Amino acid sequence: MSFNVSKFHPHNIIDSCAIQNVLSSLTLYSASLQARCGFICTGFVHYECLVKSRNNSTLEDKEIQKRFASAIERGEVQINSLDIEDLQGIQMLENRKKLGMGELSSIAVAKKFSQVFMTDDMKARKLGTTILGTERVQTTPQLFGWLIFGNYLLDSDKVKVIEEHERLEKRIPLTCFFEELYLKALEAKCMKMHE
Repeated sequence: MSFNVSKFHPHNIIDSCAIQNVLSSLTLYSASLQARCGFICTGFVHYECLVKSRNNSTLEDKEIQKRFASAIERGEVQINSLDIEDLQGIQMLENRKKLGMGELSSIAVAKKFSQVFMTDDMKARKLGTTILGTERVQTTPQLFGWLIFGNYLLDSDKVKVIEEHERLEKRIPLTCFFEELYLKALEAKCMKMHE
């Protein structure tokens, strides 16, 4: 990952994968709220995360769903409705890549409103970068690095974030990326001190 940890756009159109990863650690999520980050999801993402039935739903999945529903209820995550033009944009994107409607709708809305798209899905990130540009696609590890750089998360919080994340995200944990962005944040802090 080649991210500048000193730069992060705090307001994001977020897909289901990123929602799951941000909410997997209450420490990370609380720090992001403290840093005044805002998250908007599409109706498709809301459906994928909370409504769509799952065959192999785990206790971890149910905990993330509970956290997501609470975040919506408290107004910390907002849901954006789609109109016909958004759906046409999604149809155009769908022909280009095999991604879920949550990712495609998020890219379409980010494009429509010139917003930043947040995802941890590699295919969605690649398509998002092609359509929106590199500067308008962000990830959960990038958020983590920025929070470390900005002192919203302390060095001692790193282990806690990783442990909480690994406890709830067993399929594809982001641990190696958190470690990488943590080191980049420390390096950026040192460089800033010596300016």
